[in-house]
Amino acid sequence: MKTEFDQIQPFVAAGFSLHWLHPKQKRPIGDGWSQRAVASLADLKASYRNDNNIGVRLGEFSKVAGGFLHVLDVDIRRAGDASSAWETLRELFPDVDFARLPTVQSGSGGESRHIYFVTDKPFQSRKLATSGLKFQDDSGGHWTWEIELFGTGKQVAMPPSIHPCGKPYRWVIPFDFDGFDSDPVIPSTMVEVAGAKEDLSEPYEDDGDDGRVTDSDDEIRAWLRKLGDKRWDYDHWKTIGMALHHQYRAGERGLEIWDEISREKPKYKKGEPRRKWRTFGRNNRRRPVGFKTIVGWAAEDFQESQTAALLRQIENTDEFDDLDEIVTGDFDELLQSADDDLSCFDTPPATDPIIERLNRKHAVVAHNGRTLITTLQDDDSISFGTMADLNTLYANVRRKIPGGKVERSEPISAYWVRHKDRATYQRLAFDPGSSRKGTLNLWRGWNVEPDPSSSCRLFLDHVRKVVCRGNSDHTAYVLGWLAHLIQHPAEKPGVALVLRGGKGAGKDTVAEYMAAVIGRQHVPTVSHENHITGNFNKRLEAALLLHVQEGSWAGDKKAEGVLKYLVTSDFVEIERKGIDSFTLPSFLRLFISSNAEWAVPASADERRWAVFNVSDARCGDAEYFKALRAEMKGKGPAALLAWLQAYDLSDFNVRKAPDTEGLLDQKLASLRNVEAWWHEVLSAGDLPGYLGDPADWQREPVRISCDVLRGNYATWMKSRRFDGEAANDRHFGRRLRAICGTIEQVRPGGSPRPPRQYVLQTLEDCRHEFSEWIGGPVDWT
Repeated sequence: MKTEFDQIQPFVAAGFSLHWLHPKQKRPIGDGWSQRAVASLADLKASYRNDNNIGVRLGEFSKVAGGFLHVLDVDIRRAGDASSAWETLRELFPDVDFARLPTVQSGSGGESRHIYFVTDKPFQSRKLATSGLKFQDDSGGHWTWEIELFGTGKQVAMPPSIHPCGKPYRWVIPFDFDGFDSDPVIPSTMVEVAGAKEDLSEPYEDDGDDGRVTDSDDEIRAWLRKLGDKRWDYDHWKTIGMALHHQYRAGERGLEIWDEISREKPKYKKGEPRRKWRTFGRNNRRRPVGFKTIVGWAAEDFQESQTAALLRQIENTDEFDDLDEIVTGDFDELLQSADDDLSCFDTPPATDPIIERLNRKHAVVAHNGRTLITTLQDDDSISFGTMADLNTLYANVRRKIPGGKVERSEPISAYWVRHKDRATYQRLAFDPGSSRKGTLNLWRGWNVEPDPSSSCRLFLDHVRKVVCRGNSDHTAYVLGWLAHLIQHPAEKPGVALVLRGGKGAGKDTVAEYMAAVIGRQHVPTVSHENHITGNFNKRLEAALLLHVQEGSWAGDKKAEGVLKYLVTSDFVEIERKGIDSFTLPSFLRLFISSNAEWAVPASADERRWAVFNVSDARCGDAEYFKALRAEMKGKGPAALLAWLQAYDLSDFNVRKAPDTEGLLDQKLASLRNVEAWWHEVLSAGDLPGYLGDPADWQREPVRISCDVLRGNYATWMKSRRFDGEAANDRHFGRRLRAICGTIEQVRPGGSPRPPRQYVLQTLEDCRHEFSEWIGGPVDWT
């Protein structure tokens, strides 16, 4: 009789991302199931407990037969409506023979089905159709049937799991692993037509804005303890629990923290958090409460408490009270840049001229539980400090305190912070797309006014002829990428622009020209990785375009993670010296210019980088760049702003970066371990350890001992100190099959039985498969 491990072994080998579920349940065991690494059969054996159910994680984590595993959930709640549901499914997928797709019937019986298929892109989970008719039962209203695509972020129970009713899930149409390359495949174009959206999220990250804020339990506790007393009535308390339930994915740690903080409140009832916890998450069709809701509450409550604390701090400040002279002469000098800067802050005029002038320069901002004092600098940027910093700045600019027998004075900053008309904001944002009342927006607007009557011809020619080497498709993407920045500044593209070329080729000119359009305060330039990966990164707080000069960080895992984070993350954590860190929305685009051979870390299926090898035709051409810079210093930026605003983006997808020669170069430079070794073998055209004529491989398929081939790889790895650990036999074979799909493993006959052998197709076939895997034609000469 087959054991559970015998039954799941072929699925693990095929690439299914399996994990254990609680017995007779659909719920995964442990927290963070959606972020775990894919488990091996050995991992599953080591963590198995009696009667566990088995689940499969779908979308990007289950890479099967060269594609991604998905499930069509046909949920039929009334048997009489089954024919309508299936008719709709066939209309959604008119060319699919569902009689050939692997299908599971739930242990609950009935007409509902899970239909498994593979497609060439990972998709988000999405409801595709409903019956349009609802019925009521004890748990509320339900559609009589629904069809939903399960992809990234979803998991389903699969045979031999046991349904909560006690009956097993069963295969109505089992998987045919021998015919895997054809039967279960539905092209992504057909899935998109049915209404699905491609999953563009990064591995091990939640896609979209799901309201989670941090991985730190201590930070969660800190936010909860900043909540005012008014947040601990029953309704607010329940909402806090729901947010923690979502933040911790229903995990026990969330309950423990909720119970711990609740114990500190006078209305705590023992056992009540756990009883309520069990009711959360049952309505999975309603958007869950994210912990960002709690952060918003805490920020508001903390602002109130901090304002009170600021006032107490000022009241207790008496270090200047014994001064005989009231010093006011430095007031105009300290505020000299503020006369024309009232537009920085959207505040009503103050009745007191001192407060009005200070409001032009400073504001109190509450943001994510922190109270900041902002100062408008001469270069139109905004800096942050504390009340102590402001008091120090104005320590010698004082006003008399009226009344009292003894003449006293105070810094004008103390007077300002107490005044009802001071500039105060409930939140801080960098949002080039909109303005929200009560928000201090760090976005300062475009640097120039659009001027369609002027010319930016030299810049456009530079992009077409130098950056894109005359390739019209590449030109369309680069100009579309720049136009997307201008027309949709609040929509993050998820793709970075990378220009590679020799010194003096004109790579940086593109970023410098765009800085003249956008404004230098929104286009910081960095030339060293520490400026981003170090402890302090204030230059990112108002960045719309980050220019990284001479980027060559590939191989540095810390820098690689930061790069990917900057390209895709919707938020950025800002750290300044002397100020607690705070979080802002990120609309940052990454622009990298480099002359390094290996500029960015690119995987075989890379979609984060648009890489272009810049022509060196203008290297050293001083007159060419003199004219280009003269255009940039003149009306060129105003003309370019108008040109990009009018650029047609109707057929442009900023996330679809072209497959360029530059991107292929970066993919090859990024190869490591098995993949790098195999590329080297194919480039040499000589199969190491093969005992026959070396020319055989060029003419016909060849056989070689599995142990010999893997041993050669292991020897090669010893000289590759930065390629990680050598893969074991099983992982070596799996990775080799991923890049050489036609490779077979056989065991020849004979006695005693000889060792297993790999059967490789011809050298030309293997090279072709590698080129297909890496996504471009490799030059084997």
